Amino acid sequence: MITQLDHVVVGVPDLEAGIAWWTEQSGVGPAVGGPHEGLGTRNALASLGDSLYLEIMSVDPDQSATSPAREWLARLDRPRPFGWCFRCDDAETTHAALGAADVPAARIPMRRTRPDGEEIAWDLVLPAHDFGPVVPFLIDWGTTPSPARGAPTGCRLLAASPRHPDPEKVQALFDAMGLAERVEQGTRSGPLLRFETPRGQLTIEP
Repeated sequence: MITQLDHVVVGVPDLEAGIAWWTEQSGVGPAVGGPHEGLGTRNALASLGDSLYLEIMSVDPDQSATSPAREWLARLDRPRPFGWCFRCDDAETTHAALGAADVPAARIPMRRTRPDGEEIAWDLVLPAHDFGPVVPFLIDWGTTPSPARGAPTGCRLLAASPRHPDPEKVQALFDAMGLAERVEQGTRSGPLLRFETPRGQLTIEP
């Protein structure tokens, strides 16, 4: 059902500033991805391997649309882990399996136009919960190639460690979802992210 980690998301209030920050810290300049129409957000990407990538996400000032994601990003005062995503083989099957495991979830088709004009599409499966960004969401890329393949290279992910003030409750949800990751005690919700970059290790706290 759930195969492997697909990407990690770092939220920033402003994309240009976020790109400059990552470039300075890592030595690798992320490539602008494009807007998420209807969500009021946009992104930039950097590869972390053949099928794993970093997504830097921010408010899109050119959209009037609002969403919980946009509101959360607008409140940030520093780069923070916004979430993480695991790949699934088939969104429809995964959505049904989560329902059978008493994990309510929404299945949402998504599209984005890249800067080169090509439109890419994917399906998200979003578990319903109140635990914040510590709980990963799921993605089915279908026939769309992983964005990691065309993004700037040079960095890799060393660790993504889920943390939450109530790890036992979150762990129960992870177990129901079929995730092998272990949730650690933390003061805030989210995955602690640790990267290897050309300029050394970089850690981003929830």
